[in-house]
This record gives sequence, C-alpha cells and structure tokens, in this order.
Amino acid sequence: LSLERLGHEVFRFDEDTFNTDPLVNNINSVIATEPDIVMYAKLEVPNRMDVIRVLKSKDIKTVSWYPDYCNVGTWENTTLLMNDLENCPIANSDYVFLPDNTNKAKWNSIKVNQYCVRQGIYDGECYEGKKDNNFNKDILFTGSINYTLYKYRIPLIQFLQKEYGDRFIHIGAADCNELRNDELNNAIASVKIVLGDSVYAPEYWSNRIYETIGRGGFCLHSYTEGIDVEYKVGEHFDVYERNNYQDLKAKIDFYLENDTLRKNIAQQGMKYTIDNHTLLNRAKRVMEIINEN
Repeated sequence: LSLERLGHEVFRFDEDTFNTDPLVNNINSVIATEPDIVMYAKLEVPNRMDVIRVLKSKDIKTVSWYPDYCNVGTWENTTLLMNDLENCPIANSDYVFLPDNTNKAKWNSIKVNQYCVRQGIYDGECYEGKKDNNFNKDILFTGSINYTLYKYRIPLIQFLQKEYGDRFIHIGAADCNELRNDELNNAIASVKIVLGDSVYAPEYWSNRIYETIGRGGFCLHSYTEGIDVEYKVGEHFDVYERNNYQDLKAKIDFYLENDTLRKNIAQQGMKYTIDNHTLLNRAKRVMEIINEN
C-alpha cells in the first residue's frame, strides 16, 4: 500500500499458493507483469533459487526486504540458509534491506549488497484507538516467549507478573493470541505503559517500538545502542537498562504517577512517528536506494 501511494504499480503473489509445478508457468505469471523489481522477504517458495536465477536472467531486479535481524553468515534460523550462502535467496538478491546498521562491511565482504532500512508502522494505523475494558491495565507487553532464541523475556515477564499482579497484562504468551490492526490500537489506548523489548543486537530493535508509539502509546523500551538516535529519550519515549529490574520498576512507577508527562511524551512520539517512521518513509528510502544504484 505504501509503494502504491508513492505511485508504483504493485502486483501481489501469495507465497502460500505459489505453486512451482511446473515452475516455468509460475515464473511466467510474474514476468508477464513486466516488473522492474520483484520484492520479497525470504522468498519462501519451492525451488526459490531457480526463481532467483530466472529473474536475474531477465534483468529483473531482485530485492529482499527482510524486517528482522539477520546476523551475517551465522544466524541460527536455518530457514534463511545463512549457513549456505550460495543457496540462500536473501544473499543472492540484488539488494538486501535489513533493520541492522552495524554489519554492512561484513555483508559486503561476502558480496551481499546490504542496506539498513528500519522497520516502521503503516501510516493508516497511526491513530489513537478506543478504550477497551478487556485491556484496562497499567502495563502491557505484547510478544511471544521463545525458550530457545531469546530467553531474557521469561524472567522479565515473571518479574512484571510478581511485581504488578493483575495490573499487568501479557498478550502473545504462547504464540497463539495476537493483537493487530484496530484491536492493537484499542489495547494501547487502554493501558498506561507499553513495555518494549526485542532480541538484543547492537543497532537493532523490532517494529514493536514503532507499532506502539505510532498508535499513541507510551513506550518504555529496553536500551539498545542507537535507539536513542531513532527517538529522543524523554521526549518521544523512555528507556530502561536491560536486566536491571530496579531501574525498570523505578521508571514504571515514575510514569504511572505522572500522567500528564506520560501523555505528553506519547503524543509527541506519535507525531514524530507519523512524520519520520512510517512504512511510507521506509518505502521512499528503499526506492531511492534502488534508483540511485
């Protein structure tokens, strides 16, 4: 939708139904649209390297716009095939856009054309929702608990449950209950503080911060290098020190007691997000990079 708002014609293909038997028929259905660019995240279709090779043979630019952290050549998520770069669609794309600002030299060393493009929020979802009694709590955390990849959230959630009891609500505990779209706006409008946290890596954070602040929520996020450049601490959001529960509790209690300050920060953060951190901003940046090269 953001690309279309910029004036680009977009053809949609569903990876779940992209049947490659026979492969050529499906590739031809893509090529028939006469695309300048074929864009995807991980390109999760059968025979995906064949898809890459055919597109390249037709001089069609291949673009992996992947909205998550992906450590150079060592990422343990085997669906990315980062342990087999020769057969990894991401690594063989003409352009690779990741929300990672620290590893470009490493990507270049393995001849991957990587650029940092942060995550963002769709501007159509930047509005204050309606209060919902189901979420009438002081503190909200949204996100799954992964027992293998990112174990820090387990003691974090346990601390919040013990310290704040029924004043705290966790959504997404078992990867089965999710909040999205209008429901997420309403949940954020119903609580006082939305706690933010993502897999730790320098100069990386998830879209949770944009999804929260862009909907008018007050976000208290774990500190990560660079996040205080993306948003101004104390003006658009605030941070706490990871693993420091004393600092976390002090920040939570301070903002629960200071309604006016908290609401002002949330409002300023929402406006700043609309101006700087929507997917429209990101789509503009992606197309600028492609057109400049």
